[in-house]
Amino acid sequence: MSDQPSSSKTYGQASPVELPSAILKYKKYIDLDKWDDDELDLTDSNATSKTLQTYIVQRLSWYAEIEYTASRLWELFREDFSNWTPEMMNRCKVDILYFLRDSLTKNGVFVPRDNRRLAIRLLEVINEEQEHEWTQEEIEIQKSRGGGFSSKYNAVPSMIVQNTGFSISKVQRSRKPKTATTTLRSTKSNDSKSMHQPSTNPEKWERLLWNSITDKYLSLSRDTI
Repeated sequence: MSDQPSSSKTYGQASPVELPSAILKYKKYIDLDKWDDDELDLTDSNATSKTLQTYIVQRLSWYAEIEYTASRLWELFREDFSNWTPEMMNRCKVDILYFLRDSLTKNGVFVPRDNRRLAIRLLEVINEEQEHEWTQEEIEIQKSRGGGFSSKYNAVPSMIVQNTGFSISKVQRSRKPKTATTTLRSTKSNDSKSMHQPSTNPEKWERLLWNSITDKYLSLSRDTI
């Protein structure tokens, strides 16, 4: 008999899957054996509902890691789910679909709120040819009933842009990764000189510009009350 301790209980066993804390509550809907598989074949006839749900949560975990919002997130979401069909959506638990919806809307991707089934509304976003522009009313509804917006996304309604005379693209309104550069441009010719003065501190200069926009909007709002 060997004096060496037996290792049969631990040898060859896979390490437990470590899920991001934000998705632990959805663990029961995920196939943990496939969590680290970044090439899931969703077209396979043997693909189960758990496989589809694992793919959804995989992508949401990645979106959170890269901190994409607004236009960038909209484009990536549509690309990732371009081959999804109504049948595939219908096979997923509604809890997972709501997790998908909430993750998108909180980060600036508009998903319609109406009486249609959620699977249909998500597919509508996937098939959009042009990104939806949030209205002030839709922003207020999201803030009051939809859980608000994430700290990574700045929800700037079009009316603020129009009232202040500044032009800010949808992509620019989202907070990009730290390596990206955000720019502002004035649509008023008499402001163009001051808007483009060089600054030794770009972040401070951008903050001053944004405060100017907010102050002007608040001033206009008070005048109309």
